[in-house]
Amino acid sequence: MDIITSFQDYVKTLILILLGLNWLSILLFLLAEWPMKNYYEGGIIEKPQSILDSITNFVFNILLGSGYILYKKFQKYHLINRKLFLLLSAFLSGVLYLGFFIIATYPFDFISGILV
Repeated sequence: MDIITSFQDYVKTLILILLGLNWLSILLFLLAEWPMKNYYEGGIIEKPQSILDSITNFVFNILLGSGYILYKKFQKYHLINRKLFLLLSAFLSGVLYLGFFIIATYPFDFISGILV
C-alpha cells in the first residue's frame, strides 16, 4: 500500500511539474520575449540528423513548447496586443492545466480510496 501511494505521489508531482513548466514558459515569453525566443531557437535543432537530436527537440518542446507556440501565433500583432494576448493565454492555460491535472489525477485518488 505504501509503495502504491508513493508511486501515485511521484506521478502526480511529475504531471504537476510538466504543466507548471509549460505555464511558466508562457509567463517567461510574456516578460522576456526576445531572450526566450533566442534561447528556444538556439536549443532546437531544425533538421535533426540523429535520434539524439530528435530526443533533444522532444524534451525541449515538452518543457518550453507552449510559450514558444503562443509567441509565434501572436507575433504578427503589435507589442501591446501581443502582451495582452499572452497574459490572457497564460490565465486561460493555467485554468486549463489545473483542470487537466484534477482530471488526470482523479483515477489515482479513486484507486487510493478503494485501497484504504
